[in-house]
Amino acid sequence: MERIFKDVVFKVNHVVLKEQAVSVLFFQLIFFFRFLQILLNIFYKVEIKDDFSQTDETFRIDNVFQFVNFQFYVMQGQRNNGYIFMYAGIFAFFLLYLLALFLLTGSTFKQSKTDDVKDSMKLVIKALSFIMCLFLYILQIPMQTLLLQGYQCDEDNSEIIVLSSITCDSLEHKILMVASTFLLIVYLIFLLLESYIYTSNSFEEVVPWASFD
Repeated sequence: MERIFKDVVFKVNHVVLKEQAVSVLFFQLIFFFRFLQILLNIFYKVEIKDDFSQTDETFRIDNVFQFVNFQFYVMQGQRNNGYIFMYAGIFAFFLLYLLALFLLTGSTFKQSKTDDVKDSMKLVIKALSFIMCLFLYILQIPMQTLLLQGYQCDEDNSEIIVLSSITCDSLEHKILMVASTFLLIVYLIFLLLESYIYTSNSFEEVVPWASFD
């Protein structure tokens, strides 16, 4: 079973990385985008007060970086239906993506060894490669935030990540906890495995090798 799993994972990464759709420059932009996402957590609820103003107005620094953490918009607005829709949409797409990877790359791996991959399939692989990058980097913080929010209930309404309409004893909250636990395990395995493979091309490694070089 372990050998079969490693073989499948190797074929998936071999195909996806062979038709890499992300350039070095774009990777630099991605890391800058992730830096902005992290800044929101660093400056969360940090306020600047203008002592020279007579209105005692304050400015929250985290509001500047909120646009890169789009998941906060539905939480800040206390939109329960919006949260459920975003939660279901993103993770349904994630699971369908994993399914597509395993279904498409088996036959494509055999074709790639002889460079007999059709141009239309190359475009599909480039799209899968690009989506892989999104899930690994850009969507990492939003997805983890959505999953962890599934465990929370009856929170202080002054907090930004709040869905006060979800009570702790509701069926909705119990379903979210079960779904979040399952999806968190799947996503963390995906993150750990793919992040490791993306930086290793040694044949002696315990996990299947694959890299940009």
